[in-house]
Amino acid sequence: AIIDGPVQIKRAIPTLALIPLLMLWFGIGEGMKVTVIALAVLIPIYIQTHSSLRSIDSRYVELAETLRMGYREFIRDVILPGALPGFFLG
Repeated sequence: AIIDGPVQIKRAIPTLALIPLLMLWFGIGEGMKVTVIALAVLIPIYIQTHSSLRSIDSRYVELAETLRMGYREFIRDVILPGALPGFFLG
């Protein structure tokens, strides 16, 4: 919820339209290049990761609750394996 709002705002703005503004902020150098690349890949990675997190089977969540997994175990054993395919796809 905290990240979704700014990402949706950025999604509406083409990355190429931000290049002149980024040139003013960072100059013509490595910082601007890295920022443009990061902004260009942010949206696809976010969308795919969000989609794969939402598609985690609820039976796995119920199983984790039944096994009384701790928060770290739940993240490591259920959430990360479910999110990685979407992350790498994005």
